[in-house]
This record gives sequence, C-alpha cells and structure tokens, in this order.
Amino acid sequence: MKNKFFLFFLLSFYSALPLFSQIQMDCSGRVGIGGSPGSSPTVLKVTGVLSSTSTVSANTFTASSMVQSDYYYDGQGYIEFRGPQGGTPYIGFGKSASGYNLDVNGNIRCTSVDETSDKRFKKNISTLDGLSMLGKVMKVEGKTFEYKSKDELLGVYSSGLLKSNTDTFWVCEKSEFGDSLVMRTKPRVPNFPEGYRYGFIAQDIQEFFPEMVSVDSTDGSLSLNYIGLIPVLWEALKAQQQQIETLQTLVESHEEEILALKDLLQDDNLKSATTGSSITRHDEASLPELYQNVPNPFSESTLIRYFLTDEIQEASITVYDLNGTQLKSIGLHQKGEGNIAIEGNELEPGMYLYALIADGQIIDTKKMVLTD
Repeated sequence: MKNKFFLFFLLSFYSALPLFSQIQMDCSGRVGIGGSPGSSPTVLKVTGVLSSTSTVSANTFTASSMVQSDYYYDGQGYIEFRGPQGGTPYIGFGKSASGYNLDVNGNIRCTSVDETSDKRFKKNISTLDGLSMLGKVMKVEGKTFEYKSKDELLGVYSSGLLKSNTDTFWVCEKSEFGDSLVMRTKPRVPNFPEGYRYGFIAQDIQEFFPEMVSVDSTDGSLSLNYIGLIPVLWEALKAQQQQIETLQTLVESHEEEILALKDLLQDDNLKSATTGSSITRHDEASLPELYQNVPNPFSESTLIRYFLTDEIQEASITVYDLNGTQLKSIGLHQKGEGNIAIEGNELEPGMYLYALIADGQIIDTKKMVLTD
C-alpha cells in the first residue's frame, strides 16, 4: 500500500513540474523567474516583465528584457523602467515612462546642470543672425499660467486632443474566498504641480523656432527646450544693443546740428532786430539776397524767400546735404522779391544747406532742418 502511494506521489510531482518550471532555484539560493537563475552575485534574475505593487530595492538592478516597477494603484505615483536589453532605457519618475529617456513629473533640484558643448563634437556651425532673432523674439509673448488638474486633463485625453494611453497594474483584492491578484487599468494622466508659473506656450515657439519643440511619441504632447532659447536671446540682445548705440550716435549728431542751427538763428534774429524787420525793402542799388526758410525746423513744407535785382540773368536755389552733394536745384524767374517751397516728403529727415546762385556766383548759403 505504501509503495502504491509513493508511486502516485512521484507521478503527480513530475506531471505538475512543468507548471512550476518558470521559477527555479539552485543550491546556492539564487532564483530565476522565467528562466534559469543567474550567476553570482545575482540573487534574483527575471527574464520578461517584472511588475511590483510596491517599491523594488536592490544594490544592483538588471533586466534582461523589459522591467516595470509600478505602484501607481495607491495614488502616490511610481517609478517605471522600460527598455529592451542592450537598448536605450526609458525611465519615468512619478509617471509612466514616455518617449523621453528620463521623464519626471514634478520638480527637480540639483547643484549644477552641464550640457555637452565641445566644438569637436559639432558640425555645420554658424552664427545666429541677431536682427532676425530679435524680430522673432519680438513676436513671442511670455506667459503666466496654471497647469490643469488631473480631472481637467482626463477631459483633454478623453476628447482626443491628446493620444490616450493606459497603465496596467495588479491589485490584491480580499474576499471571503481568499486573496487574489486582479489586473486593473488606469488612464495615463500627468499630475502637474499647483500654483502660477512663468514660461512660454510651446505652440507659440514652434511657429518661429520649430527646432526648440519636441513631440512625445506616446501621447503627442509638446515640450520646450528652454536652454536652447539662451543663444537666441543672447544674439537678439546684442543686436538690440547695436541699435541703441547707433541711435545714440545719431542723437548726439543731431544735437550738434541743432546747436549750430540755434546759433545761426540767433545771428539772423540779431540782424532782423537791427534792421527793425525781417523783410527788407530793396531799391535799384540793392544786391541779391537769400533769407532763412520759414518755418525752420519743418516737417511738412517750408518757404525760402529771396531777392533778385533786374541785372541778374540766371539764378537758382540749390539744396545740398552736409557732405556737399547736390540734391535738387530750383530755377528762379521772378525778379525782385520771391519765394519757393520745399516739401518735406522730397527729402529724408536731417540737416541741409541751401544756396542762392546768381549768374554763376554763390550769393549766400543757409541751413535748414527737416524733422520726422
């Protein structure tokens, strides 16, 4: 009877052995799940997917294919490792791993962040056009904002604005029949921090700097490379400073011209005061004369008065820039007192010289100022 029972036990054991072949232990206590145990110093070797409903702690953590440590079910967040053996790992802190090698849902603090920038690693190097960068920067607005809550984000994913993904996890449920592991799924929704923040909208930056924006392959959301904007702002600031310095030089130049003009006007006013009138009456013995334009400075138009004697055969008023380049010449056909008009839209804003030329001789030269 005992022999029959022992034979039945052996048959039952060997028939059930394949069911337990996925968990193996060697004589040294090393365990293999989904395959044979590893060699020393590996204590636990997992071939396949490891899902844990609590934390996983080890001095050295190695996965031969795909590893996932997930305790999201309790609402406290989780850490997920994902990636094939020998391939690129993807790690998510406080969220599922996404299309980024490291994706953190929360704040990161560190003492320093260094980005590889050695020239020997780079090619196709060119300097940014500061004026072009400045023009683009002027079209982008900085924003203050709050992140949407998880409930609001559920609506965003449910509406199809972003690709919906789900997380799978196991929950231990208790019942009158005993404990059992039940698989559950939950929509993968970011858990953003509360409070107001400062930054940009990725879609706004994407219009002018598409290289600064990346797309998450898992849900289609956009991320912004803020560090990449530093050289853009750097060159834009330099271009703006050059503009400021150019304007300062121009203002100083105009200030000198205005001071010279004031001195000239004071001299003309003094002459007018000694004669008692700015309009001089001429007799037959008078000489040709040129008067100061009125108004001066001017923005739209100004009148230049002159006087020609009957003996003058040919006369004109000619306008020059401060370099002596002739810009226009107006012939004069009226003897005695006359005037001509200069329109502001005929010249660029600045200081000019105008001269009365009679029978090939320069009678007089004066200055006039055109403003914006």
